[in-house]
Formats: sequence, C-alpha cells, structure tokens
Amino acid sequence: MNGDGRAVMLVGAPGQDGGGADAGAAYVVWGKTTNAVVQLSIVATGAGGFKINGLAAGDAVGQALGVLGDQNGDGRSEILIGVRNDSAAGAGAGAVYVLDGKATGTAVDLAQIALGNGGYKISGVTQDDAGAFVANAGDVNNDGLDDILLGAPGSDSAYVVFGKADHLAVDLADVRAGVGGFQIVAEAAGDLTKLVLTGGADLNRDGIDDLVIGASGNAEGGGNAGAVYVVWGGAGSGTVDLSLVAQGIGGAKIVGASGSLTGASVAIGGDMNG
Repeated sequence: MNGDGRAVMLVGAPGQDGGGADAGAAYVVWGKTTNAVVQLSIVATGAGGFKINGLAAGDAVGQALGVLGDQNGDGRSEILIGVRNDSAAGAGAGAVYVLDGKATGTAVDLAQIALGNGGYKISGVTQDDAGAFVANAGDVNNDGLDDILLGAPGSDSAYVVFGKADHLAVDLADVRAGVGGFQIVAEAAGDLTKLVLTGGADLNRDGIDDLVIGASGNAEGGGNAGAVYVVWGGAGSGTVDLSLVAQGIGGAKIVGASGSLTGASVAIGGDMNG
C-alpha cells in the first residue's frame, strides 16, 4: 500500500475510545523486516502506518475489516471497514466504508470518507445491520474490478456491491433494486443471522469468481445443522434467493448434520485434488 513492496497488516480495535466510548478504531501497519515490537500508539501518530478512527460512541469500528484490489487505478489496495452499529441511515442500518489505499501516515477521518474524500460510504437500510461482515467478493460481474460482499444479518441477507473507481455514496436500498449490485436473501427466516462470507475464487471454472455463504442457523439437516451456499458469479444484478440455490439454480448447497453448526466459518482453498 505504501509502495515499499511489502504487504501491510490491518488490525481492528473495536474497544478503542478515541472517538467516544467503544467508538473503535482500525490500524494499517506497514510491513517490515525487523522483529521490533510495534506500538499502536506510535502507529496512531503516523509512524509505521496510520489509524482509522471510529466516528461515534458504540460504533465499534474494527469488528469487520477487509481488503479490496485496486479500484481507482493508483496501484494500491483499498480497505473495507464494516460498521454495523452506524445509525446515520436509520436505526440499525449499519454501513461499510471503502477507503482508498494510501502511502502517508495521516489518520483517516470516516466523516470525510462519507463525504467522498478518500473513499466512499455504503449505507444500509433500517435494521439491516449492514457491515456485520465484509469480504472481497472477487470480480463477480466480470468487469475487471473486485466487488464487495457484505453481511446484513438484521434483514437476513447479504449484498454484493459492484466495485467502482468513483467516490459516489452507495445506498443499499438501490442495490436491493439491482442498481450497482444485488441482494442475496435467506432460504428461511433466521438462516443468515449468524452468516459468514467469503469469495474471490472461481469454483465452477467458468472464468467468473463465485461466493460462499455460511449459514449455521439453517435447519434443513436438523436442529443447529447449518449449511453452506455456493453462489455462482455472473448472475447479473437481480436478487439471489438462496431457496433457489438450494435447488441447484445458480449455485449449490452443502447441508450439515444435526447439531453440527455447519457454516459457522468458511474459507476457500487452492486445488487439493488435482
């Protein structure tokens, strides 16, 4: 991110009180070759990285973090900050901030990001809890830009927001309507209240990245069985209904056994069986 050829670390501190009680913070720590201890109080001054401050008490910034590939053509990765407690768009709406990668140690003010300076804000719909989970979706719509996968357990759903180079704010009410992305809705009520997400890999070898959604609350296999859904990329901008994916339409479902809480965590690995 700072042009030194080393990867950086993104560290969450949701209990940090700089912006108010439990406003939270995140730190970007530059990669280094020494074994010297890193003090985040020093990083907050701009030495060895930079700090991203929570806006308001209770925001708990740092609970959900992610990284995107370069969106704006500057050669640097972008940062995802999920803030499910953000209520600017309504009670329980939540939000995600997309921050441009940068090489300086200047602290980031999320209020400026919301204004389109150095990034942009994705605002949830009332009671979405948007931003409870964020991930790089890979390039789902095959336009050459990484897309954003975010969880909204309050509305039993997830969203894919298509990657873009501009800093115009995104309203998830528009994404629900198929503008700039699409919504993914649960197979059954309560399935996605504890969802986990990942993406960024082509699982069916069609040349387009796919999505994986863990739903430990799904009960098809019995009480607390859980399930995992694989959603094929390239579906366009219409709503994805996981009840159809469960039937093999637009993806596939993995069903757990009773009590197993399948889907409590998910990850995508490389080719193991050749």
